[in-house]
Amino acid sequence: MRYLILLCNLVMLSNTVYSRQSTHNYTLAGTINADTGTINLLSSFRPKQATKVVNGKFSFTDSIEYPTAGWLFFYKGAELLYRSEMFFIEPGNQTIICKVGSFSEIPEISNKTMKEYKVCKRDFEYYYDALDRESHFNDSIRQYYHKIVPQDLAIAHTRKVDSLTNECNKTLKLYVTHHPDSYVAFWTLYTLLPRGFTPVFDSIFNLFSANLRNASCGKKLEEKLIAAKVVATGSKFPQMELKDITDSSIILPEFRKSRGYTLIDFWYSHCPPCKQQFPAFKKMYDKYKPDGFEIIGISIDQANEIDDWKKVISDMELHWLQYRDKNNTNAGKFSIQQFPSNFLLDKNGIIIKRNIKIVELEKLLAEQKKPD
Repeated sequence: MRYLILLCNLVMLSNTVYSRQSTHNYTLAGTINADTGTINLLSSFRPKQATKVVNGKFSFTDSIEYPTAGWLFFYKGAELLYRSEMFFIEPGNQTIICKVGSFSEIPEISNKTMKEYKVCKRDFEYYYDALDRESHFNDSIRQYYHKIVPQDLAIAHTRKVDSLTNECNKTLKLYVTHHPDSYVAFWTLYTLLPRGFTPVFDSIFNLFSANLRNASCGKKLEEKLIAAKVVATGSKFPQMELKDITDSSIILPEFRKSRGYTLIDFWYSHCPPCKQQFPAFKKMYDKYKPDGFEIIGISIDQANEIDDWKKVISDMELHWLQYRDKNNTNAGKFSIQQFPSNFLLDKNGIIIKRNIKIVELEKLLAEQKKPD
């Protein structure tokens, strides 16, 4: 999941951060244990670049303003045989070694930023490993209980993940305090933003040096932090321009005082976890709609996927309001890049919870239904 989140962020940044100040050339000369194929470089400064592997060698040359995060993907025909973990490119000449068979490895590359990254990564390894263990444990529990996880186990899982995330944020803040010029810490903060804004992110950002905050990537991150606050817990959910099922433009109305809660669900048609939640949503919608509960679906499916979007709505009998976010305009603006993502609104349209779990939502709705 961390991989998917950062991948989305790098694509977003490569499409938006491009007005540079001073740039410097770099060459990334690589070797891989495969004679031929195609290798793609995805980074934060440029959309996907591709080059051929010849006799196990490949090379990328470009210019960058600052140390930049990236990934490599190796294909043999249409088959993906290798993908690296995140690594860092610096100005100048550097070599990189990739090993097919080591999926999601940190490739061997020697530069100053990578040396820092390996040290920094150890500081966060406990939290990343613990979060991965929680994720795998939750998957096992869901499988054991046929996706109907007991409420106490689900709530305990959520609390553990929240606690680990908070500790990770504190560790990052302490690291930036001692390393205000760290691009490693900068990219780490950037990857955390899609999980939802928290005030400590502002504190962390302000600890970076003026040089880093004023670089093009720093300015863009500042813009994204400001936008993310708009959909932070405690804020009123913003108006959005969307497309309805007939492809007509609509403005998602301002949420005024209502009788119950409203769940805003961001999803898309080719997202299995998005669709897995719909049966539970249907049961809650039918059960609690008389009490004022509403669901609004917002899909990021694009023009060439409209038929797929409509088919899911029809096949799964989703009877609540469904809209489409054309060109991911709103999802991108508000750093919503993890799917599914949801926002629970109170009767006044105030965001009271982001990414609420199904069992938590069920408990909340049941408590609302109880007679006073």
